[in-house]
Parts: sequence; structure tokens; C-alpha cells
Amino acid sequence: MKVVVLSGSPRKNGNTQIMMKHVLEYVNQKDVDAKFINLADDGFESFKGAANEVDYNEKTLQAAKDITEADVWLVGVPVYNSMFSAALKNIFEFLSTPTFGVLYRPILTLSLSLDAILGGNSPILFNLTNLLLHCIFSVLLFQFLVIIKTKRVTSFFIALLFAFHPINNGAVVWIPGRNDILLAIFCLSSFIFFIKFIQSNNLIHGIVCSLLYFLALLTKENAIVLPFLFLAYYLILNCKINTKSLFGFFGIIGVTSIIWKAIHSSVVPSVNILDYFVSNVNYVTVSRFFSSILISLSKIVLLLNLQAFPTDETISIIPGVFTLLFLLALILILKIKENTCFPIFGVIWFFAFITIPMIFSSLENSFQYEHRLYL
Repeated sequence: MKVVVLSGSPRKNGNTQIMMKHVLEYVNQKDVDAKFINLADDGFESFKGAANEVDYNEKTLQAAKDITEADVWLVGVPVYNSMFSAALKNIFEFLSTPTFGVLYRPILTLSLSLDAILGGNSPILFNLTNLLLHCIFSVLLFQFLVIIKTKRVTSFFIALLFAFHPINNGAVVWIPGRNDILLAIFCLSSFIFFIKFIQSNNLIHGIVCSLLYFLALLTKENAIVLPFLFLAYYLILNCKINTKSLFGFFGIIGVTSIIWKAIHSSVVPSVNILDYFVSNVNYVTVSRFFSSILISLSKIVLLLNLQAFPTDETISIIPGVFTLLFLLALILILKIKENTCFPIFGVIWFFAFITIPMIFSSLENSFQYEHRLYL
């Protein structure tokens, strides 16, 4: 019998490793072939793809070989925030498929990998990067508001409010929440260049817009709503632009979407989203979806029930109903007083980006994480 004793803690000589060495001593007293793998040792490479596609060092390959050939695994691993350590997850990536579910987000993976290379096991660089990206998006938000003719003082205070809004803690403090910050940066940058394209009729701006849109798609699938927002902005704001240039722009956006879809399909298994949706939708999931929308509004405006792991079960939707009525009244007043359609477009933007994650969270009855409200 072959037994692998695996210490999954990243800490050298930590409690987990000490415990697993005692386990190894006990196993060695039996008539078995025991192998000790300590993931805190130097030399284990980070997961970069399937072993038949990427060259790994001998130590990493040997560890994977020992695990796959073992009859018994004895694994010791600390639990962080209900998840096992990254070191243990990394080694088991070699034994599974190179992707998770239907998610393909290489920009986030690249970003986190660079932090790991430069900062090692310390979380400081990861947190600083999140904070820096949050500051970058806040500046972009200010720039966007100025471009759409908002007064500079008003734009500054709106961007400042966003920068310090408690609802954004989930995206900034939680390291994987960086994905939503990166998505926001690429989406808003893309939209800024779309507005510049509309204003200047310069196709170079349109090409830059499409490149940023492509990066947004590689960050998170939610970016697929951007072309619809481009069209909504054009129609609602009654923009004046050469029809030929507009069709050329949307042609570039269409090609960009097709390229992303081809890359995505080549990496992850195909899933029939429509079948999944139809087979799971019912009265409960629909009511959960609308409740989540109302609760999210009360979190953003009233700062009610902000939680690390929020659920809808103990939260009332009544504050959300009043918040929705207040916002609708405010939009109507602004429409009449300022004669502008920007508030209406803002509502479309909000629902465009919140709908997809809320639908799947409702279907799966999972947490309505607050970092998804970032954009």
C-alpha cells in the first residue's frame, strides 16, 4: 500500500506541518510505503496549465506523480475563510482540469500571479494592488463624469463618495474581489473611448474602445453587456454620428466578441445556458432575484445589512422598496428639471451589470456577494 502524507500549510514549521510529521511517524510504524510532501518547501511551481501543455520542474511533477499513484492520502491543511490553502489547491490543479466550471478569467489570474511573484506569500502586495486599482477606477469615474458634462466639483464629490463607500469593501479588501475592480476599470475605460468616438467620429477611438472591451471580457464574462450599453447610450442620448462609422464600430465590436467566444470555447467546456436557466427557474428563484435587487439598493443607498457573507433570508425588502421609489422620483425630477436622459441611462447601466450575477446567484441559492455591486 502506498500512502501520501501531505502538509498543505504554506508556513514552514507551523502547527499543521508539526502535526503531519507526527502522522508520518505513525504511518512509518506500519508496513506501508509512505511518502511525505511538504508544500511549504521551496521548489513547487504555481499552476500554469495542464501538465501535458506546460513544462514543470521535477519536484512538482514528482509530487503530482506520488499523489496520483498513492492508495491513501492523509492531508493536513489549515482553513482560511472556509477555504483550504492556496498551496494545497495549487498542487491538486495538476490532477484536475485546467479551468473551473465555465469561468475563463486570465486577466485576474495574471494579476494575482504577478503579485505572488513579486510579493511571495505576503498578502501586503495583494492588498496594496487592490487599493491602487480602486484609486485608479475612482479617478476614471471622475474623468467619465466630466466627459458627460457633469460639473467638475460635482464629479469630484461623486468620485470621492464612491472611493469611500462601504459597499466597496468587499471588492477592495477581499483579494479575489479584484476581479470586479479590474472589470470596472476596463469597462469604464472602454466606455470613455466610445464617447470620444461618438464625439470625434475618429475610428481610432473606436478601436481602442474595442481592445479595452476585449480585456474586460477576459476579466469577467459580465462585460458582454457593454455593446448593448453602447447602443443604449447612442439611442437614449440621441447622439449624432455618421451611420457608416457607427456600423463600422459595431462591426469591430462584433468581431471582438466572436474572437473572445472562440477563445473561451477552446478553453472551457461548453454549457447550454438556456437549458440551465429553463430547468432551474421557478417562483422561488424569481422572487429571490427581485428580492436581491431591492436588498442591494438598500445596501448601496441606506448602507443597511452590509455583511461579508450576506443572505436574503433575514433581510427585509421593505427598505429596498422605499429606496427604489425614492430613486425613481429623483430620476423623474432630474429628467424634468435638467432635461437630461443621463439618469435613465444610469439605471440601465446598473441593471445591466447587476442582472447577470443576481440571476445565477438566485438560481444557485448562493450568497449575494457585495463585491458584485462594485460596477
